[in-house]
Amino acid sequence: MTSDILIISDDEPTNRLMQIELNLEGYSVVFEQDSKTGFNTARTAKPKLVLLSEQAPGIPILELCHRLRSLSTTLKIILLTNTQQINLSDLPIDDFLLSPLRMDELLLRIAINLRKLTPRKASVLTNL
Repeated sequence: MTSDILIISDDEPTNRLMQIELNLEGYSVVFEQDSKTGFNTARTAKPKLVLLSEQAPGIPILELCHRLRSLSTTLKIILLTNTQQINLSDLPIDDFLLSPLRMDELLLRIAINLRKLTPRKASVLTNL
């Protein structure tokens, strides 16, 4: 079983809204309400990207990020946070978004982070 995006958050209304929007954009999405279950799901679902709420109960955020990183070197992690005081060097994440979420910004950040997974084809210029 594979999925594009795993959402780990205990905010059920926001989870449902994100799932609907992401499904409309063509992503397969699964969500979990706590970090322990979320980590177990990440092991089986093998998502390309995790949307992780810093408020999700269970495993502490720093430990969870390290565990997720151990699953895949290409896994992208976007932290959903309420604070602007994020030190990206302290957390092994790729990006973060401030709450309340703006769906257009969320979709843009997901697209940018997933695009980084796709190797670019080399362009060859020739003189004819």
